[in-house]
Amino acid sequence: MSPFLSKCLSLTGMQTRRRYCLTQSKSQPWKILFLGTDDFSLPHLQAVHNRYERFDVTYILIIEALTFSCAVGKYAMQAGIQGHVWPYVPQPGAFDVGVVASFGHLLPAELINAFPHGILNVHPSLLPKFRGSAPINHTILSGDSVTGVSIMQIAAHRFDVGPLLLQEKCNIEEGISATELRSQLSSLGSKMLLHALSDLHNLEKEAKVQSEVGVSKAPKIKLKHARVNWERQTPRDIDRQYRAVGTVHTLQSEWQGQVVKMDDMVPLKEFQPIEKGLPSNDVPCGTPLFHIASESLCIKCRDGWVAFRQIVFKKQMSAKDFSNGYISSDRNHGETFQSHENGLRNYFENNTIAEREC
Repeated sequence: MSPFLSKCLSLTGMQTRRRYCLTQSKSQPWKILFLGTDDFSLPHLQAVHNRYERFDVTYILIIEALTFSCAVGKYAMQAGIQGHVWPYVPQPGAFDVGVVASFGHLLPAELINAFPHGILNVHPSLLPKFRGSAPINHTILSGDSVTGVSIMQIAAHRFDVGPLLLQEKCNIEEGISATELRSQLSSLGSKMLLHALSDLHNLEKEAKVQSEVGVSKAPKIKLKHARVNWERQTPRDIDRQYRAVGTVHTLQSEWQGQVVKMDDMVPLKEFQPIEKGLPSNDVPCGTPLFHIASESLCIKCRDGWVAFRQIVFKKQMSAKDFSNGYISSDRNHGETFQSHENGLRNYFENNTIAEREC
């Protein structure tokens, strides 16, 4: 580990978490504190670093990671950014402005008040829609066709409720995954961040209070959200679930009382020709059939079928191997995948429940 990195260890259950705060000091005209954690954060740090490096700006990076091998940490080390311990509160006036991109911590008022221009937060949704830690995942679960990035000033003690400085929309490509949309929005957010920093004085004067109309939440994606309810979810529901949740937790069901995971889902457009040769609604939901031509495991759900090419049942295997080992034999005739509640009812097609269960 680099000699200029200082760290603190905190124990969460049985897992040791390492927290880092990194800094590189040069002469200022413009001093920025950057707080970030992941692959959404990295392009924003790179954009700020590349834009202002030639002006000898002071940089501070605070990251939290399970290991220092994350993308943000690697970039910081390569850039020669020195380490400090988090939690970190600078002396008042030591920095001009803070920047947060996917940090995941509620920042104390003491930290926010240490900056003359406050702390800017780059949030990948059109606030006030999808306040919370997983806006991209919930955007895909909702089946939205438009999303965007908001840059706001952080308010103390609450997430994603401060005044808006900038907001830009972008279209969502059909069939896009949460990972792909994250990359698209991080690119947009990086450009918006540079704009915000270059025109901060004017944007502060024009900042708009967030509307209380259209407020929704985007809580963290949990393991339960990966469970499939074959009786209640349509192919479109499961497709959105796979693209939104499957990037965090592999979709799962239950087979013969044991957890089974389904991966490498056949896109709905590719699956349409396959589905024409399958039984209609005269088989129970959760019924599996192996499709030879596509080498995929087709599973009956509400109003149709979905298909997966990879299965994890005791070990990872192809759909063909799972079919040969667990479906083809007479003793498993009539066996179905079992449904489970997953807390996503409000995202199901034709659902009338108004309140999210997440």
